[in-house]
Amino acid sequence: MEEVFSNPWEDREKEIADFQNALRQFRETCEKDRLLLSFRSDYFTLVRKILDDDNIPWGELELFPLDRPGILQAIRGVMEKTSLGEFYRLAFYPPVLPDTICDDVSKDKNSSHVTPLLQYQLDKLFHKAAPDWEMTHDPVTITAGHYSDEFRKESLDALLEDELGFLKNDWPRHTESGLALDVLTGYITDQMTAAERPDSDICAAYAHVADFASFFDYLKNRRSLLIGTASADGQQAARLAHDSLAPLLYARFKNSTAPGQRAWQVLEPKLNDLNKGIAPTLISPEDLQIVQDGSQGMRRLPQLDELIKASRKDAENRERERTENYLYIFNSFADVGIELIYTLEHEKALEKFKTAVAMEFDPTVKQQKLTARSKRCSFSSQKPAEDRTWPAKPLRFCGNCHPPQPSGRRLKNACPKIGKTAANLLPSWKPCPPAPC
Repeated sequence: MEEVFSNPWEDREKEIADFQNALRQFRETCEKDRLLLSFRSDYFTLVRKILDDDNIPWGELELFPLDRPGILQAIRGVMEKTSLGEFYRLAFYPPVLPDTICDDVSKDKNSSHVTPLLQYQLDKLFHKAAPDWEMTHDPVTITAGHYSDEFRKESLDALLEDELGFLKNDWPRHTESGLALDVLTGYITDQMTAAERPDSDICAAYAHVADFASFFDYLKNRRSLLIGTASADGQQAARLAHDSLAPLLYARFKNSTAPGQRAWQVLEPKLNDLNKGIAPTLISPEDLQIVQDGSQGMRRLPQLDELIKASRKDAENRERERTENYLYIFNSFADVGIELIYTLEHEKALEKFKTAVAMEFDPTVKQQKLTARSKRCSFSSQKPAEDRTWPAKPLRFCGNCHPPQPSGRRLKNACPKIGKTAANLLPSWKPCPPAPC
């Protein structure tokens, strides 16, 4: 009933009007009958307004979480001599097994979780005891052997943790990327209840993920997290197995540091701005990398495609400007170094080249720029004979600023001082044994 508000199939007001219409028809055709509407107490005020607006008389009966007699009745009730009992022909062995199950599910501190936890336990036990029952309809006996440690859960949270563990064991890549949590939280409404989603919408949102179809089938076939349904127009759909899973899954989603959830944390504020009609700010280069790393762990958000494209272009422009600025400064220092060689100020020239090499940008580009300068710098006829090697020091330093280059041959005539200087600047570079100046 509450899904008229939390998860409407179409326009909410239209659904409410259709509901009121159906109630009027029921009263006209079944005057002596009563209709039982069941919904969470959170929605009582909203449901009462629908009834009052159409002058439909109603009475209130509040339901409470199952106590011990209620739990035992839920387990044993199907064994009674009724049409339901005759249909299932279910038995427990030993006869006290229902008491053991009751004791276990009663340990959950959240009393509202008792019913869904019991539902999980009985459903899984029944399918373990009679996996072919839907074809054979043979009598079923659930034994203590079926109720192994795998099924004995004391809380819904513990059961969910185990289910996610099984999921990680069978699909480690899709779990570690955050994909599993991203898919499951897609079935949560804003009111923290279970939502229904058409399979076609889910598959479209994750079409970029390899093996998603197989992974999605696995989720639905386990029946512990998702269950298959049919949408309003008859299409295949799915929903969370129970409303109580919604807040537990959402808490895990918000606290996850998996790549998919980190990417979502970057994009969610942008999506919220867009939904409010506010133009979102561009995504920083660091956050763009997070989004890229998490793309296989989250749904695609086509609304943000243009923003991501614009952010990448802006990042590329900024990087190009940064490189150009560094290159300008680098060239300035290198050119001053060359000028100082011509004026025989070799120590100062060496310092300029060292400063140029320390600039933070592509080392291959630095190597090319310095090598080109050393090749076109002629010094052989400009130096006194007794100091002919000194100008070669900064020039050979130019040719050896990047380790992959053949630095040994270019520095074999350099004095120990230059070799030591280069080694200090570039730890991975190994200078040749020094030759005397």
